Amino acid sequence: MKKIIALMLVTVLCIVNLTACGSSEESKPSVYSVGDVLNFSNSNGEEYSVCITDWGTSVDGSILDIFSLKTVTWFQYVIMNTGDEEVTVSDNIFNIYADDYSVDTEWSEEGTFLETLAPGKKTSGKVYAEMDADEVNKIEVQIHDSTVLIKDGQSGNSGDDDQSDTSDDNEYEDEDEGISPIS
Repeated sequence: MKKIIALMLVTVLCIVNLTACGSSEESKPSVYSVGDVLNFSNSNGEEYSVCITDWGTSVDGSILDIFSLKTVTWFQYVIMNTGDEEVTVSDNIFNIYADDYSVDTEWSEEGTFLETLAPGKKTSGKVYAEMDADEVNKIEVQIHDSTVLIKDGQSGNSGDDDQSDTSDDNEYEDEDEGISPIS
């Protein structure tokens, strides 16, 4: 009798394992576009949203040393506290990839470093990547497990200093002294 019960238990466990394995879906990272609002929460209960609002290229370096001039790619972002508690944010949540290779970034005064936001408050900034957007096919910004596709190889950049490659039809728009969500 014990053998029959043990055999039935093993059979049930095997069926459960096979069923669970067969029904599991592969989770793929989500891919978003410039202007999409991404919502995040962490284990501490902090909730915030991130929106990449614009991107482009500019020339960086010293005018005195023409050989030091280089084209960099930048993107502008807005981070908003969407929770009920203060949240500490930083622009180190962004990882930039060009043609699937990691790209070094330059942190500027326009960035955010360990800034505390009260509920409903926001901050904005720019991150500069050490690459020329015209020399790569695909540019992605990874934020946690989500990816924002900046350039997909089908659209080129306009090129010159502080040129933007995005339209104004996103959920965030410029206002007097900042960027706020549109209702």
